[in-house]
Amino acid sequence: MTESFELPATLMSKVYWAFAGRRRSRRNAYGMRQTLERIKIVVESQNNT
Repeated sequence: MTESFELPATLMSKVYWAFAGRRRSRRNAYGMRQTLERIKIVVESQNNT
């Protein structure tokens, strides 16, 4: 599964990514990891029954 989006390259989006982009990227990666771990727990629990 893939999720993506694209922001228009406006001055505001460039400023946002210059100041908050790294933090946002780390947070997104953390959230994706949490989601995958939760899915793994559910799938493994269904396989054990």
